[in-house]
Amino acid sequence: MIQEVRNILYSNPRIWHPFDEKTYQIASVFVNHVEQANIGISVWGFTIVTKPLILTTISLIITYLTLVMELQMSPEKSYDAEMFQNYTEHLYKNITETFRQYVNFTL
Repeated sequence: MIQEVRNILYSNPRIWHPFDEKTYQIASVFVNHVEQANIGISVWGFTIVTKPLILTTISLIITYLTLVMELQMSPEKSYDAEMFQNYTEHLYKNITETFRQYVNFTL
């Protein structure tokens, strides 16, 4: 896709004829930004939140929750489906609310 964007932009004659320095600079900056894979949002200069960071965090949370649920279910305890459903709904609500607050705060 990145190569397609570059090829479409560079092959469009309306952008390059007649030559304009400002148009050339804008097009070059756009191509440079499209080619960067790790574009993200800076968090007060502390770190940059990128797509790989978000996906890694989500996968770690899912792995952790799976491990916690596995450790909580033992053969001695009876399995209560309603309790498990309530627990997962509560956990889901907390995670989504925290994520929404975080996204609204950073944007």
